[in-house]
Amino acid sequence: MDEQLNICVIGEASEALTAAANDLGVGLKETPNHRTCLVVINAHDTVSPSIPHTVLIVGASEQPSTDLVVREDSPTAWRQVIQLATRHHQLQAALVSTRDRLGVLTEQHRQLMQIGIMLSAEKNLHKLLDKVLYEGRRLANCEGASLFLVERDGEQSYLRFVVSQNANTTINHENKRFPLSTDSIAGYSALTGEAVKINDVYQIPKEAPYRFNAQYDKETGYRTRDMVAIPMHNHRDEIIGVLQLLNSTNQD
Repeated sequence: MDEQLNICVIGEASEALTAAANDLGVGLKETPNHRTCLVVINAHDTVSPSIPHTVLIVGASEQPSTDLVVREDSPTAWRQVIQLATRHHQLQAALVSTRDRLGVLTEQHRQLMQIGIMLSAEKNLHKLLDKVLYEGRRLANCEGASLFLVERDGEQSYLRFVVSQNANTTINHENKRFPLSTDSIAGYSALTGEAVKINDVYQIPKEAPYRFNAQYDKETGYRTRDMVAIPMHNHRDEIIGVLQLLNSTNQD
């Protein structure tokens, strides 16, 4: 169960405030903490807490340097104020969570780009391939990963399916290659330089330039759900392949 939100009251809480807080399931405390959505002080109280919370001054005759003034000490007025403060607290918490999540995703993307640089610099290519997939799966928390390398043959370009890993099934399509085009998800990522994220590969919009090849799922009985294709760059920022991740194990 989530910890209860609370109101920090400097001094004594009025009957109206207490009734409104009880009605909304919000606790009253004497000191603030991370679950404090509101700080209430009396206009005649000299205490001015320096804390990052919404502060309400009750009964002030003039507009003070604070967020809000409450002049009506009634349960109805306090319920409205508490509801607004609760919503504000929830939005602030959601903002912090989103910033943290974006920070994690940015760091994961940076590390994946570093894998591409490692790939181009490693002389023993086959020794590095398993590490590339392992790190990709670890960072993305997913069941499977495949690595495609771009090959040039005269004027024709190809994608070679060189190696793959999957926690739940065996893949035997290594070293197959096919013409590089935007028809495939990996090909689109390699040609455009864009990362592609698909929540359901069987529900790709008709207007999308790429399609999911369900042949492997049909042959093995495996069910691919979501997929991410990330272009891999070398130290000269040239696209040399695509890392494809599938079936995230995250629950959110």
